[in-house]
Amino acid sequence: MAEEKKKDKGKKKGFKGLFKGEKDETGKSDFVKELKVAYRSIDDKGKYIKTILLPLVFLGVLVFLMPFILEQFVPVPLNFNPATFIIGGVVPILLGVFYPYISWKNRENDINSRMHFMITHLRVLAISDLSLKDIINMLGGKKVYGSLGEELKRASVLSTQWKVPLARAFRFVSERTPSKMLRDFLDRFSQSLISGVGHREFIEQEQ
Repeated sequence: MAEEKKKDKGKKKGFKGLFKGEKDETGKSDFVKELKVAYRSIDDKGKYIKTILLPLVFLGVLVFLMPFILEQFVPVPLNFNPATFIIGGVVPILLGVFYPYISWKNRENDINSRMHFMITHLRVLAISDLSLKDIINMLGGKKVYGSLGEELKRASVLSTQWKVPLARAFRFVSERTPSKMLRDFLDRFSQSLISGVGHREFIEQEQ
């Protein structure tokens, strides 16, 4: 009996380890996916490379080489801790590489904090005779909405300048936004418009 109990405990631990491994793999895959989306959502990749990535990589390499540089200019022998320069060199390089992801996550928090206010504003505007395109044009780019306003402005530009149907514009933005809350909202909105549901009816249901 005692041996059977031990076996059962071993099996349970094995199952727990298995599920934990699955969670770890899922977490890693989500991170990689988000990192890819963060890089894809960079508006000006050239500017990011020139003004952020390259300077930080250069700084990291400079810190790496600092002991050798100091030896050339300082005649007195210096005792260096190699780990200090290794860590000091790695940090700015990692910051440069992960800057889009860090910025992307900050935008997510900013968007989520303004979603409720935006939906309330959207509902107020929907009561008027304004078309959905006019409403999105009004909300898009408003400074009060921060990153959320920038996301709505993308949909506005796609719809107004590129003549993309709003349903497709919403889907385009939802695939690139860092906010899951906004992504779900735009996906539902897009699907609703495709199904023929009016924007007023949809917004009333969302409130």
